[in-house]
Amino acid sequence: MRRTRGGSGGDAAPLPQRVPKPVPPARHPVTCLDDPDLLTRVADRLRALDERRLAGLGRLN
Repeated sequence: MRRTRGGSGGDAAPLPQRVPKPVPPARHPVTCLDDPDLLTRVADRLRALDERRLAGLGRLN
């Protein structure tokens, strides 16, 4: 059934007030001295993503 703009659909309940969540404290960046294995895994995955993107661009040309 299609609604028309005329008339209200009844009394609507007010929406709850949105309250911003607290911002967590800033963390210091991870360096190669803190966790070299983690940074190696991140770099490897970023390289893999870039290779997939470049392969996709090659198909377009």
